[in-house]
Amino acid sequence: MPDMDEGGRLQLATRVAWMYFIDGLRQEDIAEALGLNRMRVNRLISMARELRLVHIEIVSPYRVASELEARLRKTFGLREAIVIPATEDAQQTHDNVGHALGSLLNRRLVDGMTVGTHGGHSTYAMFRGLVPVPMPKTTW
Repeated sequence: MPDMDEGGRLQLATRVAWMYFIDGLRQEDIAEALGLNRMRVNRLISMARELRLVHIEIVSPYRVASELEARLRKTFGLREAIVIPATEDAQQTHDNVGHALGSLLNRRLVDGMTVGTHGGHSTYAMFRGLVPVPMPKTTW
């Protein structure tokens, strides 16, 4: 594709961003449709984000938790923080905490690790949230 002026790049970045974020097309499909290579499409999507042509908003009841997690990581230098919103139903809150613990363990467990737990609703929910993976050297 011939070299473009700034306006042409901006217009192309806008078109690519629309196809990617609104139409939900894959970068490969956009590249093929516009006669570009995938790397160029990727750069145009990055350009659209950098120029604030694209605004992504997460609309979820867990959004506040994500913002708080980021603040906790930054403030205390943590690698990871998990915040689970409380619900009016205490059992549901325990289940949510347990599920988050199970998800964390799924990412951290390695064969040969020793894991200690205590009893309780959240621990029970944690085990229900674990994905079964054979780890014969791991002890509980």
